[in-house]
Amino acid sequence: MTEVDRQLHNKVDQVGNRVLRLTENLIAVSDQVSAVDTAQKQTQDSLLALVTEFRSFVRSAALTANLHSAETQILSVEERLEREYGHLKRVRRTAVGILQAFDVGLATQDTVQQISEELMIESPR
Repeated sequence: MTEVDRQLHNKVDQVGNRVLRLTENLIAVSDQVSAVDTAQKQTQDSLLALVTEFRSFVRSAALTANLHSAETQILSVEERLEREYGHLKRVRRTAVGILQAFDVGLATQDTVQQISEELMIESPR
């Protein structure tokens, strides 16, 4: 082998070695890209689970807020009814009692009239 052939052979070996190192580096980069891809998929799955849980929490909070609002409105209506018509409870109870007593003959016309007049005075509307 001549000197030129030997130099050429060495250069070819050097190029081959560089190609081999480049191939090894490409394999390492490919492995790293695969690891990053796996981590990205895990992160995406975790984020999706978190978003689902957050939406569930927001829905639950909205339902709770609606429930509290409805309870407040019910209490307000009940207070208004009690304020405007609460005095009529006695009138209703007494009227039922009068009818029952009158049906069985325990009340006279005079007693019913007297009680009715008292109720009319107490409940002007």
